[in-house]
Amino acid sequence: MMASRGYDMTPTMYSPDGRIYQVEYAIETVKRGTLAIGIQAKDGVVIAVEEKARDLQVPESTQKIFQVDDHIGVAAAGYIPDARVQVDSARFFAQSNKLT
Repeated sequence: MMASRGYDMTPTMYSPDGRIYQVEYAIETVKRGTLAIGIQAKDGVVIAVEEKARDLQVPESTQKIFQVDDHIGVAAAGYIPDARVQVDSARFFAQSNKLT
């Protein structure tokens, strides 16, 4: 684990040894993430995701493909709780667009 000593509060703050901890945290999150890929064909799309079940985790509990609207889907890679926030936001904007 990295010892930040308060130098991880902002992505523009350097530690005394020249490190930017927020960038290092982001890189580590990407390394721990999984693959998501989408392919567009003439008649539709194919979306595939890699699922890695962690210890004590029920494999069926990790959803990585989300339906935003009738015509919008999302495949998530990386930190799934962050993806859920983004999907909720996309659903809000999709519904707002439908109502206008």
